[in-house]
Amino acid sequence: MFNFFQKKTLVSDVRVGRHLETAEENTVQEFFQRRMENRLKKVLGYNWEIYFRTDEWLYYGYTKGNKKPKQFVEQLYKVKRTPLEKDFPGFAAVTGQQVRKTIGQTLQKKFPLGEYTTLVQNMDWKAKLEEDTIQVDVTWTYSTDGTTETCRTFEMCLDKNHLTLVSLDEVSPSAE
Repeated sequence: MFNFFQKKTLVSDVRVGRHLETAEENTVQEFFQRRMENRLKKVLGYNWEIYFRTDEWLYYGYTKGNKKPKQFVEQLYKVKRTPLEKDFPGFAAVTGQQVRKTIGQTLQKKFPLGEYTTLVQNMDWKAKLEEDTIQVDVTWTYSTDGTTETCRTFEMCLDKNHLTLVSLDEVSPSAE
């Protein structure tokens, strides 16, 4: 059920350091997973964004609203900067949209599909922040020019700072 009385905090207030005391503490992994949900920004808001930084904390949330002065966040989060900068140094730039783009470019470069007129494809993926890399499990389903659908599964490791490819292995389908 909708809660019409849920507190909404203006993003513009948080960006100047107001309402920071309302933030809920999160781990680096929680921050990472939320940032991986980001998608192409066709409109303002509706992504996990960083709003404010202090020496100790980074404040972020899921921006809602499509007009800048009225953008708001229903829940403000904070994550400790020291472990964030150590465990995920690319935190400010690396988001789900960049990971998704890297996956697509890498697979199409390593496994070219030849010439085709139409391509129908889907890439399901799940990323996990590891000590030195981002581990990504990818299922790539595609069809060219109306051919039978092909489904391939990969384990991909990306550098967690620059999203450069560290390793790529195709996983054989398990016999059941």
